[in-house]
Amino acid sequence: MSNIKKLTHKLIDNLTDEQVEQIFNIMKSIKILSIPTVKPDELDLHLIKEAETDNEEYIDINNFVKELGLNPDELQN
Repeated sequence: MSNIKKLTHKLIDNLTDEQVEQIFNIMKSIKILSIPTVKPDELDLHLIKEAETDNEEYIDINNFVKELGLNPDELQN
């Protein structure tokens, strides 16, 4: 085990469970952020194009609420 890992273990052993949980969450978020970005392949490009085509239909939220028989002004804070 490397020296930095040994030192880290010693530090963690002296922390409270709450502090360790916070450090764990930070480490987990760093790992998530380090996922490499890859270029989309042919399947990805096909699925992206299909999703764009499927989403061409658009309706304004207020009109949608009216189609449901509701008054949009009554739903706002």
